[in-house]
Amino acid sequence: GGAERGGGQKATLATLRGENVKIHPHSVNCKAHALANDARDGPTLVCYDDITRGESQMYVRECTTVAAPALVLVTGNLAVEPLPPCSMPDHDESDPVAVREAEETRRDAQAAQDASQCAVLVCDDWLRFRVPLTVLSQIACLRIRLAKAFAAKT
Repeated sequence: GGAERGGGQKATLATLRGENVKIHPHSVNCKAHALANDARDGPTLVCYDDITRGESQMYVRECTTVAAPALVLVTGNLAVEPLPPCSMPDHDESDPVAVREAEETRRDAQAAQDASQCAVLVCDDWLRFRVPLTVLSQIACLRIRLAKAFAAKT
């Protein structure tokens, strides 16, 4: 990113369309990128209404930051998919011993993944989370309760 008035860096955001935008310097969230993300929480997402074009850059001005897991509760479309199969680790295809070891490593990884009792939770066809199967029913229950609470407010 470019230099900011305090000598800091402006965060560059990537939109779902692949556009690079920055948070407008006058936005209250312009320094939100300085907050460290905890790897366990996943990425911080920036929700915005529209993109405006500045003299040399595209900006979002009115925006809010959202922890990715919070979207599971309010996303429009939610789907559950199986975990993808484990792939073979890098190995020398011409070495039978390396091939056998890679196959064993993949088989062990697949067995561990199958025993994990997890699935992939997909929000609006783009945001993916690895979730224990026991948590899926809890998420569904919370979503139903939230929908009822929102409906009661209207």
